[in-house]
Amino acid sequence: MLETRFGTVLAGGVDPTTITNTLTASGYRRDGTYRGYERFSRSDVHREALVTDEEIVWASQRVHEHPNVEALVDARDGRIPRYHEEHDAYRRLSEVIGESRMVEYIPPEGDRRWTKLEGFRFDGDTAYHIMAFLYPEGMKVPEADLRERSTDGTVLTREVDATDFRIDGQLAVAEGRIPPGEGNPPTPQPPQITWGVTRDAAAQTLTFTHEAGESVATTDLQFRADIADKPGEYLSLTETRPLPTDHDELTPGDSVTIGRQSVPDVGVIHVDDIDQDADDPYAARELQPATRLAVTYSSVRSTRPLFAIGLEDTA
Repeated sequence: MLETRFGTVLAGGVDPTTITNTLTASGYRRDGTYRGYERFSRSDVHREALVTDEEIVWASQRVHEHPNVEALVDARDGRIPRYHEEHDAYRRLSEVIGESRMVEYIPPEGDRRWTKLEGFRFDGDTAYHIMAFLYPEGMKVPEADLRERSTDGTVLTREVDATDFRIDGQLAVAEGRIPPGEGNPPTPQPPQITWGVTRDAAAQTLTFTHEAGESVATTDLQFRADIADKPGEYLSLTETRPLPTDHDELTPGDSVTIGRQSVPDVGVIHVDDIDQDADDPYAARELQPATRLAVTYSSVRSTRPLFAIGLEDTA
């Protein structure tokens, strides 16, 4: 599996008939072809899938930063250049990191001139955390600072028990060993579900339908009203409410309808008007009609947004 900002690729032998039936039964429709792939798409939230008997390329506006299934196919086939072919800094750092289950790349921005790539590699039950920095020619590498921070938990994860630090020209690399059993337990992940959304403009309702996937307890699901595209200096005081349903759990085919009148207004306050010394720091808030509704999943340790739908356009 490959996950990118453009989409997710699942490679390996697949039965295209099974995939096609699953997609069309869960709200996708056939939408032509692309370079030998069967294309499927949805209209409620931008989601697309390209399918062959060797792989599935899938992108969602909710999941991926820049959904573009065509770009993934074209990059694989060499029709467009890959990132490391056009960005020398990334190429150099990726050669240092090597194969990793997760990488985080931070390019230069504004006054920050250095480039960073972070990754993890595994050897049996032991993990290794790697952090590589590339500084431009003419800029002094802050060796003493990086060397100190690589052992105090601010560069490498605090679970590291042995650290190696090295300088190679403008390149600084910190690598540490994470013993087996260390670290926090993984955060529970939401169940894998395909959600569909329909609107009734006359009744002013939104209906969410569990179209395919795992069952989920309704006590783990909530909806939250919010203001979309508010200025950065304003804070929304959102309110979370349980889903209006008598179901103990949602399974494929189950739906939940939320009326516009049951969506609460949202308190909005300028950050300069927050009074931390008052009994109610947000007393200066103003109530505004919500323009977005999000459905969230809560576990013991965290709350995760599942998807969000605009409320202004109910057509």
